Amino acid sequence: MRLVELARHDHILVQVIPFSVGAHAGFAGGPIVLATVDGREIAYVDNALRGDVIEKTEDVAAIRRLWQMLSAKALHEQASIELITKAAEAWET
Repeated sequence: MRLVELARHDHILVQVIPFSVGAHAGFAGGPIVLATVDGREIAYVDNALRGDVIEKTEDVAAIRRLWQMLSAKALHEQASIELITKAAEAWET
């Protein structure tokens, strides 16, 4: 339910890619964070071994393209929140 709480913030977007989509570009990856700091876009990527802050312009652009591809496969924000809520409620019972 913490994801649902975070999704209430205007600057946070939570989207879920359902298993029914099958394999996709982010299947083996972890969370992606895109942020603007002092007018520059940076990225943070996380995996099982470590997290990395990406600052090189070309690399941030590649992460943004990956995010766009994943977002296109994901449920809309509200549908994602409903799915998370339903899963959390099922887990509690």
